[in-house]
Amino acid sequence: MSGGLPRGAVLWGAARFVPRDERVVRALRPSVWFVVLHAAGVLGLCVVLIGLGVMWSEMGPGERGIGVVLARVGVVGVGVYLAAGALRWWSRLYVITGRRVVIVAGPLSQAAADLGLDRVQHVTVTRSLVERVLGLGTVGIATAGSNGPAIRMLMVRGASEIVELIRGVRMSGEGVGGAVGADRGTGRGVVVLGLAGGIGAGKSEVARLLGEMGCLVVDSDVEARAAMESPEVRRTLVGWWGEGVIGGDGRIDRKRIAEIVFKDEGERARLEGLVHPLVRSRRADLIGRAREAGRRAVVLDAPLLFEAGVDSECDAVIWVEASRATRLARVAKNRGWSEHELERREKAQWPIERKRAKCRYEILNDSDGDLRSAVESVLSRALSGFGGASGGSGGGVGG
Repeated sequence: MSGGLPRGAVLWGAARFVPRDERVVRALRPSVWFVVLHAAGVLGLCVVLIGLGVMWSEMGPGERGIGVVLARVGVVGVGVYLAAGALRWWSRLYVITGRRVVIVAGPLSQAAADLGLDRVQHVTVTRSLVERVLGLGTVGIATAGSNGPAIRMLMVRGASEIVELIRGVRMSGEGVGGAVGADRGTGRGVVVLGLAGGIGAGKSEVARLLGEMGCLVVDSDVEARAAMESPEVRRTLVGWWGEGVIGGDGRIDRKRIAEIVFKDEGERARLEGLVHPLVRSRRADLIGRAREAGRRAVVLDAPLLFEAGVDSECDAVIWVEASRATRLARVAKNRGWSEHELERREKAQWPIERKRAKCRYEILNDSDGDLRSAVESVLSRALSGFGGASGGSGGGVGG
C-alpha cells in the first residue's frame, strides 16, 4: 500500500467498508487545513462576532459589557468550530483499492460511499482560490450519465497525482475485476469492437451484417431491458418508486421509469448505478463465451457508447457515417421524426465530430453504397490490426 501508514492505522473506522481481499492502493485523509476551512462561513461569522465585540467594548454606545459578551461568544464559537472540524477531519477517510473508491465520513453517525472503479467515467480536480494558495484540490469522481461527481475527496494534497492513480488502476484491468480488459486486444483473445454513429446512420444494419460475418453482437438496449426484469432489480425499483412501476402485463413499465428518471437527475443516476454494473457484467460474460466459441469478434452496439463510457471496453470503435439528408430521411420514415426532433435528440448527445474523432475505422452507409463490402473490409482490417481470428462464424453464443 502506498501512503506511508499501515493499513490498520489509516483505515481506522473504515476497515469494515473495505473487503480484506482487496489491495489497498492508497488511503488518506483531507489536509489538516480541512479543520479550519470545513465550513468557512461559520468561522467567518465567529470572527465577525469577535471583531464587533472588541469594537463595541472600545467605542460602542451604552454598556460595554455587551461587547465583551459578543467577543466571548465569538471566541467560544471558534473553539467549537475547530473542535467539530477536528472530529470531522479525523472521521473522514478516502480509500482507493484495486476495485473501488471508498469515502467514509461522520464523527458520530458514520456513513460510507462506495464506488466501483468499473463504473467510473470521469475523474476531475477542482480548486478554489484558497485551495490553490494552499496547494490543495478536490477530486471529483463521476459515473456514466451523471451531471456531476458522484463522490468527492475534499481538500487533499497531490490531487492531480490521485487522479492519475485512479485512472492507472482502472486502466490496468484490476479495477474492473479483470472481466474485460485482461482478455482483449492483440494476443489476448477476441477483439472487441464498438459501433458509433449519428442518429439514423444505420448502426443496427451494420451490426446485423457483422453478426452474419461471424461476430457476436451485444445489444446494450436488449441487455438493459433484461437487467430491468431481473428479480433483484424489480424488487429494488418497487422499493424505490412503488408498485406503479409494474405494468398491467406484469413487466417493468419502462415508460413510467423514463418519466421518473428524466425529471430527476438524482433518480437517473441511482437507476444507472443499479443497472449499469449488471449490464457490464453480462457483457463481460458474453465476451468470455465468444472467445471460447471462436467468434471472429465481439461488437458492442450501445446507443450512447461514448456518453456511457462503454468505449473503454473496446479495442477500437467503428464510426458509421451517413449524410444528414440520408439520416433525416431514415428517421422520418422509420420513426416519424421531424427535423426538429432529430436536432433535439442530437443535442442531448455528444457532438457528432467529437465522437467521430474518437473512432479508428469508418463505414459509409449512404443508400448508394455497397454496405456489405464496406463492413467486410473494415472487419478484416480490424482483425488484422488486433490479431483476431479471420476464420468462419464459430460456435453459437447465448444471449
